Order: sequence, then structure tokens, then C-alpha cells
Amino acid sequence: MIDETKIDSPETPGELYSVGQITLATFLGMPIAGCLLLAHNYRELGNTTAGRLSFAAGLVATILLLALAFWLPENFPNMALPVGYCFGMRQLVAYLQGGEIANRRKGSWVISIAAGVGCFAVIVGVLFGVVVPLSAE
Repeated sequence: MIDETKIDSPETPGELYSVGQITLATFLGMPIAGCLLLAHNYRELGNTTAGRLSFAAGLVATILLLALAFWLPENFPNMALPVGYCFGMRQLVAYLQGGEIANRRKGSWVISIAAGVGCFAVIVGVLFGVVVPLSAE
């Protein structure tokens, strides 16, 4: 007699966010948003350490980009920085996870957009909570 509790159903692999989805999240919410989705992909692939590192790298990159934006001259082209970090994120994700992403189901575009907009809202909230009170003094 077969014990049905020991029969494992084949695992359905989780969804991964595509290069385009991660790039869109990066555009909407800076590198931290794209790195959140990149970290999700790493967790789905079973590499939690790389997921934590990608989140930390996204946080550091976002902080450095915000600091750099305050130091840039006024006549610096507005879109140069976002285009640069979006292109960099796109290339990085394609290099790191392009093969795995191609063979898996894709995550939701709605979640990609929500991650970008949510991260943008948090960044704006932190900036208004920290920078505005400091400049008022």
C-alpha cells in the first residue's frame, strides 16, 4: 500500500521579476526599489545571502545617489542621473539573473510598479522629515 503523505508533488517554481520589471521599479523608486525585486528573485532561487546583499547594496546606492544629487550643479541635466542608474541596473540584472529569469514565470507588473511608487513615497517622506526641518533652522 502506498503512503500518500510521502508522495511529494513537484514544486512549482516561484515567479521571478523580469529585467524590464526591475528596471521600471528602479526608475520609479530609485535603486532600492529595483534591488527589492532583485532580492526577491534571489530568494526564489534559493540564495538568501545574495538577496540580503542586493537589498543592502540598493539602500547604499540610493543614499549615495541622493547625496550626489544635492551636490550636482544646477545646470546638470535632470534626466542624466536616472537614465544612468536605470541603465546600470538593467545591465546588472541581465548579467546576474538573465538566464534564470528567461526560464521562469514572470512576476506581476502591478507589484513592480507598486514597489517603485512605494519606495519613492518612503524616500520623499524621509527627505521631508529630515531635510526640510534641517533647512528651516
